[in-house]
Amino acid sequence: MIAIPRDESCDINEDLALWKIGQVCSRWRAILWSRPSLWTVIDLDLSRWQDASCARLETQLQCSEQLPLRVTLSWGTKEDSQLVNMLVEQCIRWEKLSINLSEEADDWLLHQVRGRLPLLRELEVSTCPTSPGDGYSYPEQEDYWCDYFEVAPKLQRADVSWDQAPLTIKLPFQQLLQYRGADLQDLKSAYNLTDCALERVTLALPPPAISLPGLRRLSLSNSTYLDFIEAPVLQELYCIGPTLPITSFLQRHPNTLRKLFIRDYGSVRLAPDFGPLLQAASTLAHLGVRFIDWDHARRLYSLLTLPPAAVDMLASITICAQRLKSGVETDFDGLFMHMLESRRRAGILRSVNFSGYLTDKYASRMEGLRGNGVKITLYRKTDNLLYDLTPAHLRLYRC
Repeated sequence: MIAIPRDESCDINEDLALWKIGQVCSRWRAILWSRPSLWTVIDLDLSRWQDASCARLETQLQCSEQLPLRVTLSWGTKEDSQLVNMLVEQCIRWEKLSINLSEEADDWLLHQVRGRLPLLRELEVSTCPTSPGDGYSYPEQEDYWCDYFEVAPKLQRADVSWDQAPLTIKLPFQQLLQYRGADLQDLKSAYNLTDCALERVTLALPPPAISLPGLRRLSLSNSTYLDFIEAPVLQELYCIGPTLPITSFLQRHPNTLRKLFIRDYGSVRLAPDFGPLLQAASTLAHLGVRFIDWDHARRLYSLLTLPPAAVDMLASITICAQRLKSGVETDFDGLFMHMLESRRRAGILRSVNFSGYLTDKYASRMEGLRGNGVKITLYRKTDNLLYDLTPAHLRLYRC
C-alpha cells in the first residue's frame, strides 16, 4: 500500500510530504507525475520561501497541468513579485483563494486578478497584523476598500475578516450561498444566502430590514442584529447577546427554528427571559446555553422539566456551566439531572452535551441516562464544546 497525502494538505512547502515522496523510489515518482490532482493545492507563504522557490513553483504548476487550483497566498513585498506573478498568471485557474492582504500587495498583485477569476468558487480574505517595522501596515484610515473580487461569476463562498483596519470587500453578494464577515448592509442583495456569520458589525445608522428568504443557518456576534434581519425559513441560530431580540425574531418567524445556541447572553444583572423565548420556539429540537449565573440556570431547568414544559419537541440539550459560581454544584446537579430524567421518561430526550463539574452521585445518574439510550458527551473545556457544536464556517473568532 502506498500512502499519498490528501489534496487538502499537499502544498509546496519544503517540510511537507508531497515533495519528499518522489525521493523514495522511481515508482513513487511515477505515481506523483501521473496524478495532476495531487499538485493543485498551492500554499505560497512568502515569509518562508527561499531563492530556489521559483523553480519549485514552476514545477508544481506544470505538474498540475490545467486543473483548477486551490491557492493560499500570504502577504509579501515587491521583492517577491517574480514569485507571485508566476502564480497570478494562473489566476484564471483559481478555484479557491485564501489571501492575507497588505497595503503593498494591492499595488502590484491584486489589480492583476480583477475580472480574471472565472473558476473562483471560494474566497477567504484577511488582513495582516500591523506592528512597528514589519513593513506590512495599512495607512491610518477608517476603512480599507477592495473591489478586486467583485467580478467572479462562480463565487459562492466568501469569508472576510480583518485584524486592524476595517475591511470592506466588494463581492457579488447576489450569487453567494455562504458568507462570513462584518458587512450587514450589503446583504440586502444576498437573496441566495443559505449560511451567514456576522461579527463586529459597525452600524452608523440602523439599516432597513434585510430580507434573506433562503437563509437556513445564521451566526451572530450580537443578537441585536436580528432586529434588522428577516429570515422566514431559518433553522439554526448561533448567537451572543440578550434574549429579547431572539424572542422578537422568533415571534416574527414562528415554526421554523430547529437549533438555537446562545453562547453568551449578557451579564449577571441582565437576566435572560427564557420563558417567552421558549414559547416562541415551539419547533426547537436542540437548545444550547452557556450560563454565567446559577439563578439563570435554575430558571431554565424549571421551564424544561416535564410535566409541563415550555418546549415538548426538544430532544437535544447542550449546557455550558463552567462559569457558574462555586459552592452550588450539588443543587445545580440535582435540578439539572431532574430535568434531563423527566424528559427521558417522556421519551423526548435523545442527546446531552455538557461542560462543567458533576459530583460522583450525579455522574452515575448521567451514566444511567446513557444506558437508557441517551447520547451523552461530556467536555472538560467549554471551548471544545463550543468548537464542536458550531459548524466550521459559522464559528465566531473575533467577538
